Amino acid sequence: MGFLSTTVRNNPQRVVLFAALGLSILSILAVALLTQLQDYTCWSETCAERGTYAYQNLVTIWTFYAWLVVTAVAVYFAQQRNWGAEIVFRLPFTSYQVTRMRLMVFTAVFTLQAGIFAYWWRAADQARLVAAIAALANPETAASAHHHRRHEHDEPAAAGTTGANIVIPFTFDIFCGNMFRASAHPVAIQLALALMPVSRRGILSSLLKIDYDTSLELHRWSGVFTIIFAFGHSMGHELPNYIKRGLVGQLKNRFKPAADYRGAVTLTGYVAAFTFLWVGINSIPKIRRANYSWFWINHTLAWGAIAMAFIHASPMLHLAMPAVLFYMVDAAVRVYNRTTPAHITSVTLEECGYIRVDIAGWDVPYAPGQWVSLKIPALSRVMWHPFTIASSYGSPSNASTPSVHYIHDEYNTTPNTPTSPGGVVEKSSFMKSREILVARDTITLIIKPTDRKNRWTSSLLALWESRRDDEGHAPIEVFIDGPHGKLPPRFLSSQHIVTIAGGSGIPGALSIANHVLEQNSVQSIDVVWTAREAGASRLSSYLELQRHKVLQQAGRHSCSLNVSSRDGRLDMLANVRDTIAKFADEDSVGIYVCGPGEMVDAVVDAANECRKRRGGRIVVHTEGYER
Repeated sequence: MGFLSTTVRNNPQRVVLFAALGLSILSILAVALLTQLQDYTCWSETCAERGTYAYQNLVTIWTFYAWLVVTAVAVYFAQQRNWGAEIVFRLPFTSYQVTRMRLMVFTAVFTLQAGIFAYWWRAADQARLVAAIAALANPETAASAHHHRRHEHDEPAAAGTTGANIVIPFTFDIFCGNMFRASAHPVAIQLALALMPVSRRGILSSLLKIDYDTSLELHRWSGVFTIIFAFGHSMGHELPNYIKRGLVGQLKNRFKPAADYRGAVTLTGYVAAFTFLWVGINSIPKIRRANYSWFWINHTLAWGAIAMAFIHASPMLHLAMPAVLFYMVDAAVRVYNRTTPAHITSVTLEECGYIRVDIAGWDVPYAPGQWVSLKIPALSRVMWHPFTIASSYGSPSNASTPSVHYIHDEYNTTPNTPTSPGGVVEKSSFMKSREILVARDTITLIIKPTDRKNRWTSSLLALWESRRDDEGHAPIEVFIDGPHGKLPPRFLSSQHIVTIAGGSGIPGALSIANHVLEQNSVQSIDVVWTAREAGASRLSSYLELQRHKVLQQAGRHSCSLNVSSRDGRLDMLANVRDTIAKFADEDSVGIYVCGPGEMVDAVVDAANECRKRRGGRIVVHTEGYER
């Protein structure tokens, strides 16, 4: 148990990957077995693996899984090269840039969905033709079957004796019936794609090396098309009935007492569709940024809608099973790692208006550019808030920031002496009452408070001040979920790394810069920070970076700040071009940019210009707090 506990805490990503991959393979084998058995108990309202469309359902499931494997392999290899990052075009009237990777994924999804839609449209036509032939052969049996059929809008066939000369006129009812049938499985496929990125250590981040922010783009678009296909599916089924029976008549038919279990769960599909629509409306960026708590609460309703979708139709579960298992394993590991509290030992409102938060007692390794979510029980027992880590894990002896030894409310600064040849810093310890918590490192967060009162950051400052007494501040208990996020493959191995930050996007740049400086390798690091605040130059973490011994001694590094309120707006396009021009054409360059969308777009444009005339690779990682 001790080995398993240590592995789960120190390397959760690997645990989630191997456990979820194993469970996913077992789930796919279980789906294959269930779709072949006709006598197992199916609790869904619609069990597509039985009856008329059993073969088409099986073909769709295995086509999706095969497509998933092929697409994953293509994305993996595209991630390993500079090819996928190049911009193909920009969407008109927007700043959205379509890269080769985005275009490849979009084309793959569109091709799959168009093929599945056309396949089921044809299947509906063929089933209708078979029914028409059966009607000619045995009118009484066909009439009875038509009376009990729930989901088909059939038209009588013209006179004839074989399928070759039967003509079924294409009517509005037939169009709705085909739409109902053809859009059903695309809903399930799109829902499965929407669920894949929600696991923070899932298949996209662990296996394909895609950072969490980028994978969320697939989640958002998949969610939108899930809603579109769901309403196409619903309207195809309901619209003819509303036309024939009227609004009141169809509602009475829909809400009549159920005779059996499947009749009782017949509304699950509609509940799922309208819940997805509600969640989607509350996920609009403007609403999400205005009140994140409201967005988070409403987003949890999606799991109820997913459960309703599974009850509505079995293919929903069959196609989404691997993604659900990935999420369940990841959630279990995250919940376990959340159980150990850390302690906030310092909260400082800096001159520039930013808040610096130092946390001790969290011994989980993290990489540059990663982020964590915090929950402070004294502020809220349910809300988690994400922040990028500004410090670097495991500072060696040449770091300028000393380790800190915390005892009760007092602190003593001790020399930053390595305890092993590898250069691990002296551990810091914090004691509250009689409990001693040992920390390998102290993590630092830089937070830009909101202007509105009674928000989380304002409440944190008020809580910290309330913990003050004659002996100092009493530390605040905090629970940490993470670390999350991932820089692109080969980013940190680039010969030159450039970090560009706008305003509160500085924490990730500081973490990467400290990591490079502490390695003291042949790499170069250029830090560019642009901010509106006049006191930005006196941000403590930024001053610590400037005082770093390696930065001061080595001439290959640079650290610059542009205060826009004083120096004017920085020409980001020219700045990036000039910075990259200093490097040899064959050298590799990694660019990290975090800031407003306009600034991020300018950096990406400059990088793409430089790619056209350089031989060395350029890897760009973007994070935008306005996206």
